[in-house]
Amino acid sequence: PARALLHEAQTQAHKASRLFDQGISALEQKALKQAETALARSLDVSPHAGRTAERLKHVRSLLDQAESLAEQTREHLARKRWDDAIASAQATLQLWAAHPSAATLRADAAQGAAREAVRQGHKLLKQHACRRAEAEFRRALTYCPEDEAPREGLAEAASIRARTAKEKE
Repeated sequence: PARALLHEAQTQAHKASRLFDQGISALEQKALKQAETALARSLDVSPHAGRTAERLKHVRSLLDQAESLAEQTREHLARKRWDDAIASAQATLQLWAAHPSAATLRADAAQGAAREAVRQGHKLLKQHACRRAEAEFRRALTYCPEDEAPREGLAEAASIRARTAKEKE
């Protein structure tokens, strides 16, 4: 019986150690939910493992921080504070690489910023401020490089400048 108990204890210790290592590996990869799961399972196997409890507490703190940053991102989006939303979403992803909504929130903020820059560019074109309009269209491309609207705006600005130059001749 003593050997069987010793063997069981060694098996449980090995399992707890393996789960702890999985948790730490997931944490290093910023896979916070996987880290939380592995560390919690490690604690279930070996409830007196102090370092596991400390790491689990740390992971849960990071999860809370990431959720807080994601909520901050949503608030920035609601107020159309695009750059702040992008920064908050990026900070969320730095804490938790696979956050369920941060990448989408970041993309939404970038699209909002690009739309706003395109609108501003068109407004400036109507005022014949072609160079400033071009700067806005280029700024839109920094947010959404694949978007056609800023390219069309740049072409329109170039056309207006060419027409204006011909009229001055």
